Amino acid sequence: PQLRNVCAKLAPELAERIDRTVSVLGISKRLFIERALIEALDQVDAILDAHEVPQEVEDRMGAKA
Repeated sequence: PQLRNVCAKLAPELAERIDRTVSVLGISKRLFIERALIEALDQVDAILDAHEVPQEVEDRMGAKA
């Protein structure tokens, strides 16, 4: 699949926490971050649905994955 790079500067403490967590879980950092982003976006979708956000706003956010 085609991939795109997403870059973010994080506080050292958060970066270290992620490093420790992926080490314990035995998964890649990419997989961990990808799953975290999917979960966050799913939560946003649920909030938008629950609060009946106008379709115009959802359209600007793009299609749900």
